[in-house]
Amino acid sequence: MFENVKNRLSSMQGGSSLPFGSVITTFQQRIAEIVENRRMGANLLFMTTYMASLARDSESLGFVAERTKNAMLQMMLLRYSTAINSNIPDEDFLTNEINTVKSTYRNQSEQGFELLQKWGDAYVAMLLAGTVIAVTIQSIRRWAWKEPWLYPIWSFLPSVVPAFS
Repeated sequence: MFENVKNRLSSMQGGSSLPFGSVITTFQQRIAEIVENRRMGANLLFMTTYMASLARDSESLGFVAERTKNAMLQMMLLRYSTAINSNIPDEDFLTNEINTVKSTYRNQSEQGFELLQKWGDAYVAMLLAGTVIAVTIQSIRRWAWKEPWLYPIWSFLPSVVPAFS
């Protein structure tokens, strides 16, 4: 439909160009430039804000880390601040940090389990030692009642050890 209009206008001009063709092209270029500038304005605002936040992040993290009472959190914030100053990508830093935290947690858990096992072994040893002592004392007690010459010793034990009374 519009091709006929274009062809008629071109033939009236005596060539291939449309009347005011250069103005239309210039107008289209100007509209494209305005649209690009509108998009670029938002992008520049975002990029500038991001860059400013990165520049301030390091200082802010250091500032917060100085006032943090928890030593582990303080060290993590200082490491993050150093990573930002060193231009280490956030993703790389966080990946390394989570791997470090996992490894530390695993090691502490294993140490805790080993310590619990040692305490359990000590508890069992104390129970066995108490059982051996109780069986030994009971055996001596039965033997002492059969031997009359042990009566003086046996009568002395309740005053020393209240468990014998």
